[in-house]
Amino acid sequence: MIVNNVNYIVIKTADLNVPGYDELPLLDIPVMSDDQWNALSHSPEQLKLKEQYLHRKDGE
Repeated sequence: MIVNNVNYIVIKTADLNVPGYDELPLLDIPVMSDDQWNALSHSPEQLKLKEQYLHRKDGE
């Protein structure tokens, strides 16, 4: 199934008891753990960008 121009695998479907909707596709969408996110968002490069952003915002 294509979502936002990305083709995801439909791993199964869920039956719905809603008129007009028979099934809901369940997609295999990769996710990032909180630990991975924190490691990426606290990298030296990201911290430098955040600092630059705060200085720009203070100057407005």
